[in-house]
Amino acid sequence: PDVAQAIDDATATGQERQIRKLANQPVPPIEKSLEEIRTDLLEVIRKAPQGVTIVQTDCGLGKTQGGIEVACERAAKEHASPKAKGNRAPLQSKTCFSVDKNSLAQEIVQRIDHHGGSARRFFGPLSVLNEKGKYECKYHKVATALVNGGQSMQRELCEGRGTLRCEHYATCKAKDGVEGPDDARITIGSHALVNALNAEAGSTGLLIIDE
Repeated sequence: PDVAQAIDDATATGQERQIRKLANQPVPPIEKSLEEIRTDLLEVIRKAPQGVTIVQTDCGLGKTQGGIEVACERAAKEHASPKAKGNRAPLQSKTCFSVDKNSLAQEIVQRIDHHGGSARRFFGPLSVLNEKGKYECKYHKVATALVNGGQSMQRELCEGRGTLRCEHYATCKAKDGVEGPDDARITIGSHALVNALNAEAGSTGLLIIDE
């Protein structure tokens, strides 16, 4: 790591060098109440500019909850024109969460529902377990090999390349890789699906990568 850092420092020029210099400066402690910190955190998420914003805080200060509150605010946004028709979401109304575990994704969906919003969850079909704790996909081993080889298990196995669907297709809870209302403006998924989440957010959406 020390060698890599030395090379980075030596090759950085112009604006990049200035950014590195600023990033390495110690941050003075700020005396604020917990409520003030949470309010500031919410504003950082709410007013995040176009591009990448990195938020670093201690655990338990409410980063995820702040994201949920902002997502619900954005999802409630009305169209700018009263003549707007259809289910197309207004600009700046979509929010996507990328999290490290499917269990956290499910928890966030529940918290959004409790907050009065609605969310859609993306998941890998291979991660779904049935009520007995076993993999929902009956061809999990074959599907894993396909996915590891860069293939789509849904195209190859679930849909059978549009020729012959899997015999368990009608009752399988994993095949779609998504659950929740189609018109939901909040989408949650694991880090492995961050590209799909980014595409779902679109150019005016907010993508929150949690931890």
